[in-house]
Amino acid sequence: MLRNREEIHKMIKELNAPKTIWFITTLRLETDRKHTIYKDKHWDYFRLSKRTVGCYTKQEDAFEVIEKNYANLNESGYYPWAVIEGLDEGIYPYATEERQFFFRWAGKDNGKWIKCQFSREVKKYMKKYHYLETFAEIG
Repeated sequence: MLRNREEIHKMIKELNAPKTIWFITTLRLETDRKHTIYKDKHWDYFRLSKRTVGCYTKQEDAFEVIEKNYANLNESGYYPWAVIEGLDEGIYPYATEERQFFFRWAGKDNGKWIKCQFSREVKKYMKKYHYLETFAEIG
């Protein structure tokens, strides 16, 4: 079936659009005190350890890894946070908040990851210490 010119242009545009790759990164926050990130709001020392553990071309595959905790992602408690980020293919990709999904390990409660909001306080310290908003590391 022949298509009109508008349909053909739309198909070409969709084929040339950047593809999204979904990265999974585990996170650990270290501070100068032994408090959780929600109780202590004035840290003198702040370090974010992160490890990009995988990437998928389908968002649902990345979510399945988190939901089923493949490969013990939290590494016996070392990484209590995880994030799934959708990055467009290309050079120096970045994640927007709409394509970042955060999880907290609730192993003591039920042995799985729970979707959550990442603390605004942590984001404030990330900016103070010049961490980027995108967590995935490539290369």
